[in-house]
Amino acid sequence: MVTLTDEESVHSGQTCAKESVGNMPVLSVVVSEAQSNLQLISHNSNNAGLTRTADPVIDKMHHKTKMNKINNANLSDMQRNTCTVKNFKCEICGKDFKYMSLLRRHMTTHTDEKPYSCKTCGRDFRESSSLKQHMQVHTGEKKYTCKTCEKKFKLNCNFKRHVRVHTGEKPYVCLTCGKSFVETSRLKRHMRVHTGEKPYVCMTCGKSFIDMSTLKRHMKVHTGEKPFTCKACGNNFRRNDELLIHMRRIHAAEKA
Repeated sequence: MVTLTDEESVHSGQTCAKESVGNMPVLSVVVSEAQSNLQLISHNSNNAGLTRTADPVIDKMHHKTKMNKINNANLSDMQRNTCTVKNFKCEICGKDFKYMSLLRRHMTTHTDEKPYSCKTCGRDFRESSSLKQHMQVHTGEKKYTCKTCEKKFKLNCNFKRHVRVHTGEKPYVCLTCGKSFVETSRLKRHMRVHTGEKPYVCMTCGKSFIDMSTLKRHMKVHTGEKPFTCKACGNNFRRNDELLIHMRRIHAAEKA
């Protein structure tokens, strides 16, 4: 039988009790209930990856902190894997937007509103970025030069589009039919062929169109405007293609 000294019993958290078996005195080791519970808690917490103390209040605080970290990590994963919610809907075409600012900018495509005006020439623009680009026209600076043909451009966007004439690059591809385009605006217009979307609406008759240029051409039906004039006879036409047809049919025959 192993016995403990008084000093050893104090540091080990164990108590000693003298008993006797027959005529032989026996020193038995009694593990206190608190020490037994502490050992059990320490064993379980190590398996769970938690650090525990003998104080149940502190244990609860540690456990809560650990679980909060786990929940926050899971929430981050959920946020990363969750699709972006688009809460702002256009009442005219039904298109959804993530931010109100994007919806406001989109609404100008229906109303043809252009709140940004050039103070030099009076031309209006839907977006401030377009106005900034336009201002380079008045400075006369052409800082973008094509290395192939040495043609110069005022705007970087026009320069990039021109370079693709030489390279034949059409980086914007329709995922539905595979057709490719030189610029993203042409791809967006083409996609409406597949979706059936016609976001440009005539406020006079309610007819909708695939792009703004078609809507503007349609508006001349209501206004009676005929801006294209034949230089040979003075007849006016609503559309340029109507003028070209007139030139071929009437004046080309006269020359022949």
